[in-house]
Amino acid sequence: MNDTAGHKVGDGVLKEVAQRLQGCVRNTDICVRIGGDEFVVITTQLEQENQAVDVAEKMLRQFNTPITVGNHSFDLGISIGISLYPKHGRELGTLLEKADSAMYEIKQQGRNGYRIYSA
Repeated sequence: MNDTAGHKVGDGVLKEVAQRLQGCVRNTDICVRIGGDEFVVITTQLEQENQAVDVAEKMLRQFNTPITVGNHSFDLGISIGISLYPKHGRELGTLLEKADSAMYEIKQQGRNGYRIYSA
């Protein structure tokens, strides 16, 4: 995107992505960009696994419409990997690794989806 539309447009797209993601979570949750086009969302105080699925589905819906910055419009796909505390780990690094693993499974299947980590 930066190569074709320029860094200013790329930065605008990243800002819009962040706003859309933040619109999917509560103020007690954490949403951060960890680099490039990768974001991490940490939802807190979930009582059931299906609540994580609800958040993922909400995120997918947020990206059904293109992102427009200036004269450029982008259809972005998102791949979401989910790991659950304490089921998949008790340390942040472990949970991130497992969520990353689940995310790559979705990417291999063509993107635009979510997967809960499974061994």
